[in-house]
Amino acid sequence: MKKTIAFLLTLAVMAGLLALPASAAGFTPPFDVAAPGAYVVNLDTNIIVYEKNSEQVLPTASTAKVMTAILLLEQYQDQLDSITVSMPRYIQDELYGSGMQVADIRPGETHTLRNLLNAMLVYSGADAAMIIADYVGGGSQENFVYMMNAKAKEIGCTDTNFVDAVGMSIENVTTARDLYLMFRYALSFDTFKEVIATQKYDMGEMLPRYTAGTYNLFNTNVMIREGAGAEFYRSYCMGGKTGTLQDWSNLVAWHNQDGKSYISVVLNSPNSCDQIGVNYLDANGNPSITPPPTRRAF
Repeated sequence: MKKTIAFLLTLAVMAGLLALPASAAGFTPPFDVAAPGAYVVNLDTNIIVYEKNSEQVLPTASTAKVMTAILLLEQYQDQLDSITVSMPRYIQDELYGSGMQVADIRPGETHTLRNLLNAMLVYSGADAAMIIADYVGGGSQENFVYMMNAKAKEIGCTDTNFVDAVGMSIENVTTARDLYLMFRYALSFDTFKEVIATQKYDMGEMLPRYTAGTYNLFNTNVMIREGAGAEFYRSYCMGGKTGTLQDWSNLVAWHNQDGKSYISVVLNSPNSCDQIGVNYLDANGNPSITPPPTRRAF
């Protein structure tokens, strides 16, 4: 079972904040947000509804994949179904035994860029993110990381630094404010909005391992999941991206309440706050690809 700590804190923050008038900047909620960094912004007014240490530099975990998605969509948003890509062997070698969450993509199998984008954002597959980075970076993970950092600066991020496309290293860092800026930029792509709102994605037939309709990946964001874990479903959540490493989790999410839109960010929420255990892989016979608890990035 994976832990998804950030959801509890985000639910608490949003329950207290989404009903506030747009002028309620600086509101102090009647609860303690355990996460060291948090940020909530009304997108319609650009008013900061809530913030806690929004400039504190903290690890990104898999929220780094938001930037990976941005770079893919900027160059290939009109070719997501026409371009197919295979996993280079070095990616499998690097991920083997790492404990990273993977979408069970293997060398020799080809996937469309749309499949890879969904595997990366819906299920937070490290394999999909690295394949995207290899392709967009011209065969070089290092070149892609350079592109990530350059784009972060262009967007206006001042305290963000990436060292990989996945978020697997603790040296991938950002702030709640910077992550808000990246996520806001990503929302300018309609495909990004569609993908982060996807509850279940069908990767298609991949014989002999998967027959039609069995290669399904479920969203790691339980706030949009109406089925399993439905008690954590919130109709106002339009989608988001999770991130978990060590004993804490992140969540950046897009919300719509009473006709107003918000982005909320919660960084490094401690596991001690968690009460949720959710298995996100389809339970219809798919093999378990849950990583061990010692090192996670999803």
